[in-house]
Amino acid sequence: MKKIIVCITLMFLGSINLFSQENNFTSDLHLKYHYAKIVLGNQGSDGDVHIGSMGHGGPQNGLQDYGFYAGHNAYRGTDGNWYHSRTNTIPAVVFSGSAGVSSGLNGFRWRYSPNNGSAPINWTTLMTLNTSGKLGLGTTTPNSKLHVVDAGTSGVYTLQLNSRFKFRGDGVLFWGSDANYGMLSWGNSKTYMGALSGKDLGLFANGSEKMTVTKDGYVGIGTTTPSAKLAIRESNQGINFLINKKLTGSWPAISESKTVTLQSTGNSAGNLAFATGNKEHMRINTNGNVGIGTITPDTNLHVNGTSGILLTTDDVTQDLKLFREGENAVIEGRVNNNLILRTKGNNATTEGLFVQNSNKQNLMFINGAGNVGIGVTDTKGFNLAVAGSNGIVAEKVTVKLQSAWPDYVFTNEYKLPSLKEVEKQIKENGHLANIPSAEEVSKNGIELGEMNKKLLEKVEELTLYTIQQEKELDKQGKEIEELKALVKKLIDSKK
Repeated sequence: MKKIIVCITLMFLGSINLFSQENNFTSDLHLKYHYAKIVLGNQGSDGDVHIGSMGHGGPQNGLQDYGFYAGHNAYRGTDGNWYHSRTNTIPAVVFSGSAGVSSGLNGFRWRYSPNNGSAPINWTTLMTLNTSGKLGLGTTTPNSKLHVVDAGTSGVYTLQLNSRFKFRGDGVLFWGSDANYGMLSWGNSKTYMGALSGKDLGLFANGSEKMTVTKDGYVGIGTTTPSAKLAIRESNQGINFLINKKLTGSWPAISESKTVTLQSTGNSAGNLAFATGNKEHMRINTNGNVGIGTITPDTNLHVNGTSGILLTTDDVTQDLKLFREGENAVIEGRVNNNLILRTKGNNATTEGLFVQNSNKQNLMFINGAGNVGIGVTDTKGFNLAVAGSNGIVAEKVTVKLQSAWPDYVFTNEYKLPSLKEVEKQIKENGHLANIPSAEEVSKNGIELGEMNKKLLEKVEELTLYTIQQEKELDKQGKEIEELKALVKKLIDSKK
């Protein structure tokens, strides 16, 4: 460093004729405490430049440094402090280099002070280059090759490289051109990274773009043109997560708000599968069929497995189970009260509950009015209608009528028709009274209970006729016996 100062001194001393014409060169050499200074320009003028030693042999303030300085409107006094060479409002700057002993400078500094006067200068360090090759802007203790400290604001750039790489004082990093650039920032709780001015953000790996965030907020993984809030692609197949977005396909067209849609998409519509570990449990195929326990559902809901389907409430004793038991399909209502099969329709006679065979033939029908048809769907208004040549077989049938049982025939109030009246009824109508004709039976059938009642009525009437005839026969028998006695008596008298 001292060799540099000597060379600079000799250079300016060799050019003394250039400055002596205006008497603007002053050489001031201070030897006290081995301190030296050269002043270029008039001492105390607006244009003076001080070149001097940082001090040697221990200045009065105890700050012993080794090095040099070059300053404008500033010099280092013999006491080791810095002073203005002017007392008016002229700021001061200084460039110094030293291997500090007491002050610990060890490198180069660029400093500035806006104040003036004879008091020691209060410096603001603009730049520091230490002996480790670390450059600090706004800091005297740089800890990296380039260390910038700036409180900064959102509108001021702290560091800019070729207008393509910009650091903002509030912790924001921009890259790219002014009209198309990216941003990296951080706050108290998160880090921000993005593209500004209506551009998409892409993330690259292994030389190609792997993820895209569009300016509209759509995220694409494996695609650069996502059409949903989240779109994932792999080998031309993928999945979309849609929010409040209408589908363009057939029913259902999602158009209402508050709707989240999970969509399988790609070159051709694919299956949507759900798995845990390496085992698939549920699938929705391209036809919209849902399979549980099967990968080939052939109905809207296809459940494969012996466990079946269980519908339950919070009360585990109130549930309905559909399952397979051997070769049988079982509907089991495990409830404390009733198992209810309910249908809803507008027509009580033609809409209801059907039981069919594998050929879709109706075996039994219960309509909305509660009428049951076996082998027939039109019950003609009857509670039970049975069709078929095999009829009904039962070991016991009980019929309870709400009307009176025909014991009234045996009461004194009952008017038993005479046999002549019965004969007349048969001749005129071809059937007994109160008994339906063959035409009526063919048309309307018979009411089993009512017919049994009528038949019993006729049996009881026949019983009364039989009793009457028995009485007549007894009377006739007595009369015959009396006549026989008279005939015998006459015969005996003539002998």
